[in-house]
This record gives sequence, structure tokens and C-alpha cells, in this order.
Amino acid sequence: MILLTMNSAMRRILLAIVCLAAVGRFAWAEDVAKPAHDLTLQASGKWQHPVLVTDPASAAKLKAHPVLKVDLSVGAEDQDAWFMAKLAIQSDTLERTEGKEWLLDRVPGNAGIDKATLSWDVTSIVAKMPANPKWFKIELVTQGGRARAIYIDNIRCEGGADAAAGEKLKAAVPVPTLATPYPDNEKDFPGKGPARKFGYMQGERDAFWKAREKDKGAIVFVGDSLTGGWKNLAKDFASLKVANRGVGGDTSRNVLFRFKEDVLDLNPRAIVIEIGNNDLTAMGAPADMLSNVADMLALAQKERPETPVVLCTIPPSDNPKAPVKATDRAAMNEGLRKLASEHKGTHFCDLYTALANADGSPRLEYFAEDKLHMSAAGHARWAGLVMPWFEKLGPK
Repeated sequence: MILLTMNSAMRRILLAIVCLAAVGRFAWAEDVAKPAHDLTLQASGKWQHPVLVTDPASAAKLKAHPVLKVDLSVGAEDQDAWFMAKLAIQSDTLERTEGKEWLLDRVPGNAGIDKATLSWDVTSIVAKMPANPKWFKIELVTQGGRARAIYIDNIRCEGGADAAAGEKLKAAVPVPTLATPYPDNEKDFPGKGPARKFGYMQGERDAFWKAREKDKGAIVFVGDSLTGGWKNLAKDFASLKVANRGVGGDTSRNVLFRFKEDVLDLNPRAIVIEIGNNDLTAMGAPADMLSNVADMLALAQKERPETPVVLCTIPPSDNPKAPVKATDRAAMNEGLRKLASEHKGTHFCDLYTALANADGSPRLEYFAEDKLHMSAAGHARWAGLVMPWFEKLGPK
């Protein structure tokens, strides 16, 4: 009756409102019905390993049920772009360990990937870990031929003595970006030579940001994974306040970008710089790497002129997946020696000589199985080399 008493224009408007309301109602109902995912991750296509679980209590669950499982989905794609995924775990007492095999290796294609289960038996790995570590994390390691969204559901562990029970693991809460992100384009990094940006790096630097107040006034170690992997740093310098600012994959250009924010802004008592190995594996020119380190020393001299700096050489390595030119390493190390001699308050630490055999190969007792990263003994040797300079600073 109401419609009949209205003019035609009013009737059209009312009908339009009713139709829009109906569409909105159905769309809303469809959204509500759509299941939410535990985690939504944005992958750039480059190698990344975003964190899936950070709950330390998950370590005990995984020890009891040591088959880790994750359901992974990727939307349909209109191009044949490859995609690979596997898992990794780490804790304060367990070196980061990746699965040896890719658990998923296929093109999503027009059908996409609907909750493919990644399954990894970590019995031998978690056996080395206490049930109550201070921190613990599970990562998703990915590579691909394009950027894409990845959906994660039902992170769980199964198997063990009580195989029927199993446990659901708590998904990590995404952390907001805090530290200044690396530039998207290599040309926007300061300095010269190669620069890198992997997805996990932002999380590492956000963790640094959260520890800024706590780490102020520390001796700051900055570099790549050789520094970042120094798990016993606090133990090896028990009488001193130390802070680790190593990021795996960093080149000298990466460190130059973050040197002020991650190092100088902490008002450090001293600085230890170890960088250059990734410049070598990226076939960077020795002159470019040395120019970047010189820029770091100039920044330190300008902002913290009384702060002592220890400049470390690039250690030996013998990993076929990370080949380097021996002549370039020698040139970089000799250049580092020269830079240390030219800058007031800068000390030279010859890691290469301390960790190498007479033929230049790595001394195996100081290195992990990959003959690239250091073992606990290697880091302890490094600590012994720099400790004499720090003892002069007095207790923390």
C-alpha cells in the first residue's frame, strides 16, 4: 500500500534501499560464515621464515608429541609460479634447525592449495631441548616465484607415547613494525655494493627495538648471522653487560643502514663490528664493503667519539652453498686491519687467523657442521680475543 501511494521516483529509491540492504545482509552472512585463519602471512616470494609459534609452553608439548603439523593454504593463481615451504624451530638452548627436506614443493595453480598438511618429525631435535626454555619459536620457511598470501591453520603436535592425544599449539600474535624497515629497493640503502632484505629481518629488528631500554649502555655486537647466532654471548661475558645486534643475511650495507638506530642510539660502552661474509657470497667488491665500514666508523666517531670500537676480520669458511673468493676475503681483511689502524679508539681483532688452519681452512672445532657458522667453542675463542679490551672498561 505504501508503494502505491508514492510517486515513481520515491518508489525507485525505496526499492534500491531494500535491494542494497538485502545484498548487504547476504554479504554479511557470507563473511560471518567464512572461517577465519589462525595466521595470514604475506610472502614476498624471496626466502622468508615468519614465526608461527612463540609460546615457550609449546616446547613441552612438542617434546611429548614430537610430530609437528601445520595446515597451509594458498589462493588460486593465474600463473604457474613455484612455491616451497618447510618448518624450523629454535629456542634459547637450541640452535635454529630447519627441516632438511621441503615439505611442500608445488605450483598452487588455478586450484590453489587447500590446507596441505606440513608434517615434520622432530624427535631427535627436541630431545636436546629442556621442556621449559626461556623462549621458543616455530617458523615457516618459504620460497617462491611471486608474492602471495599464505594462510596457516591448526598448528599442532602429534605422536609420542600418548599418540592419540596430541596438542594444539598457540599461534603467534603478529607483532607491529617498530624498527625502521629496510628499504624495498637496493638503490635506497646507504653505501655501496649488495644489500639484502628477507622477510624475517623485520621481526629480528623489532625484537631489538623492544630491548632498547634494557640494552642501553651495553657493549653492542653488530653483524650478520655469525654474531646473531652467538647464543652464549651473555654467558661468555658474564661480568659485562652485552647486547647482540646481529641479523642473519646482513651485508655491510645493511649494517650501515641500521647502525645508528640499532647500535649508536643505545649509547654503547663499546662496539664490536663483524661483517663482510655476505658481501663475499654476493660477490661484492672489497672496496665497496670497506667503504661501508669506514662510513660506520665515521658515524661512531661523530656521535660517540669516546666509544671504543673493535673491528673483526671475516673468519674462514668452507661451505659449497656459500662460496667466496679467497683473494677477496684476504683483501677485505687486510683493509679492515688498515681501517682499524687509521681510526682513533678502534681495535683490530683477527678472527680469521685465530680460527683458521695453516692452509686457510676453518679449524673444525670452532665451527658448526656447515663450516660457515661458529660453534660454541668458536664464539668462546672470539670472546677470549676481545675480552682484554673490555676488562679495561670495568664491571657492568
